Amino acid sequence: MESLIKKILKEYTETKIDELKHSGHFDDRFKQRVYVNEDYVVQKWTRVNNRIDIRNIGTYRINQLEYKTIEDRIKHIDSIDVDENLSIGVEIYRFNVDIDRVKYFTRDDRFETLRDTLKENSQTNIYLKTVSSTKDKKEESVGDVLFVIVKDNKAITTYLERSFNFNRNLFMEKKGLDAVVDAYEFNKFKIKKGEE
Repeated sequence: MESLIKKILKEYTETKIDELKHSGHFDDRFKQRVYVNEDYVVQKWTRVNNRIDIRNIGTYRINQLEYKTIEDRIKHIDSIDVDENLSIGVEIYRFNVDIDRVKYFTRDDRFETLRDTLKENSQTNIYLKTVSSTKDKKEESVGDVLFVIVKDNKAITTYLERSFNFNRNLFMEKKGLDAVVDAYEFNKFKIKKGEE
């Protein structure tokens, strides 16, 4: 009987689950950075000479369709088992902040944002900023592209990245990644049955 129990336990521990797992850190960061019933702070980043002027101009709430798209893409990458030796950045969603849906703090914020973003050769970008409930700056994230980092076949974190200065190669180097892909390109890293 003891040998049967050992055999069953060995088989159980050696069974590979065919899906990506989440770390506790990922779950925490996802809740802190992706929300549908709370407002993001909207930041306007404008290049002025050799510096960036950053201003909080209002708030923004993503709609149910945007949130559902994010959830569906997370579920999609969750369904894929990848090699534990790979570190992959997965672009989940690009927020296209609709300046007409921004709840501006002032009329001047609205006017200046419309003026700066609609002019030809605009040097202005609009980003979402998460609001930390603990006022811990490490929990805050600013950007318009939602990324998930996958390491050791686990989604370990999620955060916003700014598309304006996004460089795939520098991003891979900075984060120690083997690849950066979108949620559907992630399929090419799926372990096929028999490769395990």
